Amino acid sequence: MIDAYATFKAIERVANTNELSLKMTTDPQPWTDLVNRTVHVPEINAYWSKQRLTVWLGYVYHEIGHHAPEVVDTIDLLKEKKFKMDSQTGRLYNILDDYRQEKNGLGMWPGRDEALSWTQAYHCADGAHNIRTKGFAPDMELIINVFGWVYTARGDWQPDVAFPAVDFASVVPDPDKYSHLTAELNAAVTAEDVYNLVIKILGTEGHDTEQDKKSEEGEGEGEGEEKSSKGKAKDKGGEDGEDSAKGTVSYKDLMAHVHKEGKASEDSYTITYDHEPSKDYTPWTKMLVTRPKGTLNKAYNEAITELYESGKKLSGQVFRLFQSRTQSQTVHNKKSGRLDKRDLYRVPTGSLDVFTSKESRIDVKGTAIHILTDMSGSMLGDKFVASGAAVCLLQEALTPLGIPVKITGFTECFKHGTMHYILKDWTERPSPKKFIEEYGKCWDRMIQNADGESILWGAAQLYARPEPRKILLVLSDGMPCADNAGDCYTFTKDVVREVSKKIECYGIGILDDSVSKFYPDHTVLYRLDDLEACLFDVVKKKLF
Repeated sequence: MIDAYATFKAIERVANTNELSLKMTTDPQPWTDLVNRTVHVPEINAYWSKQRLTVWLGYVYHEIGHHAPEVVDTIDLLKEKKFKMDSQTGRLYNILDDYRQEKNGLGMWPGRDEALSWTQAYHCADGAHNIRTKGFAPDMELIINVFGWVYTARGDWQPDVAFPAVDFASVVPDPDKYSHLTAELNAAVTAEDVYNLVIKILGTEGHDTEQDKKSEEGEGEGEGEEKSSKGKAKDKGGEDGEDSAKGTVSYKDLMAHVHKEGKASEDSYTITYDHEPSKDYTPWTKMLVTRPKGTLNKAYNEAITELYESGKKLSGQVFRLFQSRTQSQTVHNKKSGRLDKRDLYRVPTGSLDVFTSKESRIDVKGTAIHILTDMSGSMLGDKFVASGAAVCLLQEALTPLGIPVKITGFTECFKHGTMHYILKDWTERPSPKKFIEEYGKCWDRMIQNADGESILWGAAQLYARPEPRKILLVLSDGMPCADNAGDCYTFTKDVVREVSKKIECYGIGILDDSVSKFYPDHTVLYRLDDLEACLFDVVKKKLF
């Protein structure tokens, strides 16, 4: 079962970051209000499969994307050109503008590109199935050819779309008809660029755009349209599929962000969302290592401090564990050392193991620990609070034991590559108040997460230490999400496997169990109330 509330709150934070309101409704079709900056989405269901949830996330990311500053010029264009979105011109514009906003927004939010890719792949495959089983009316041929072209173009930068696009192209009358416009499609930046591309397509078809406009305004009838009883122009393709020829695919059947309830038929094309290992990832070669430079967020500062205060017993617990595990003990039945008077009776029998010696149970002073904490955008909210309190408690509990501890936050962006925020260096001993303030300054620079490169860098810091025992703790809420194209998942798994040959690598899941996919040695914090117990268990198992 998925945590529906946590999932909704996470995507709501994305919307709020862009000054949008996110509202759940019983309407099965998500829609966006550009004027009032509100995105309406279907209610999320805790019993959805991973596939259904990912498609839902793709819908929401898509609708939020319509509010990006780079694409809101659509409103002004609609006012200027006076065409309606349910006309032929409007529908073509909608298809191409969806392409523009998803492509131009690549890397905007962690997880966005993956969800949109899966959603488009799902609808691309579903559209191919619908066309095969239902056929299409003659007046849908233009739309279907454009969809075939656009899906093929998407396959170049939305990898999960590539194979379904080939499947879709097989049912398109002329899949290459508009391929010569692909360069212009990719270069489209403004709404005007998209509109001009639509006019080119309609011009190729010999369509009278002026007549189309008049029809929309109630002054005449455009090609392929008819008057409804209310006097509005209505496309014969049938926006809802009700007016289209019986048994034929409609515009909404093909529109990725117009959503349908119900299960797909058993013989429909399905998308497998389980990750398939690949080797096509090129690691970052550039890096920024810096101290936190953002502004302090008072709310986060107070929340982290409160959670830290609730777990302050950890330091005492760890110290007592340290004392019990490091004090000397007398070991009997040794073959050398001090003669054990209790075993003198065994000497005549020829026994040699009649000595005792004092031995230390464990020495942690030959240990160095580097703590890496995920600073990607998905860690905002409760996860940011949990990780902040966790690393503060760990540094306070381990530093007095004489263990060198370094704490680094990691994120990634296209400009700098991997980004590492030094929160505590090896010899530093910041107060909890100072540490939490530094941690809280990272909140407004949390972007993506190229875990593999950051783990390599974190391990390199340990390799340079003289201590024979080296431990790397990685706190994260789950999956890598890098700006670099390629399979960062398999790369991260490979890095963990190789690094673990030389140092002890341990994953701590922060309100998410995805660490289990990458770290054979791991634990998961499921609830904030369990923070102290979880960290004590980590120290007990890993250190002692």
